[in-house]
Amino acid sequence: MDIIDLSNLNPGFAGLPEGTLTQVGYLGAGLYLLAYTLLQTGVLSGSGYSYTVLNLFAAAFVAISLIEAFNAASLIIQTAWITISLVGLSRRLLSRSPRVAE
Repeated sequence: MDIIDLSNLNPGFAGLPEGTLTQVGYLGAGLYLLAYTLLQTGVLSGSGYSYTVLNLFAAAFVAISLIEAFNAASLIIQTAWITISLVGLSRRLLSRSPRVAE
């Protein structure tokens, strides 16, 4: 079985300068740290929109950075974090929706 060489598939994503997606990943890591710091210092509530949205964007930014430097384990955890965040946001939005009387 031949080994597929994927190393040259991404010489520059959509014309972006090399390293741009890595910077996006650093931004995501910063958002993770910011969200957790704000949670632990009591500035944000773990059940609030802000904490969930910060985590959603953090995971999305780190996932985007994987286009430039792929890591399967990181993709798995970012995908899980995005999914969990979307489920949490959906539950919050649905619980606030006015219910229609039958």
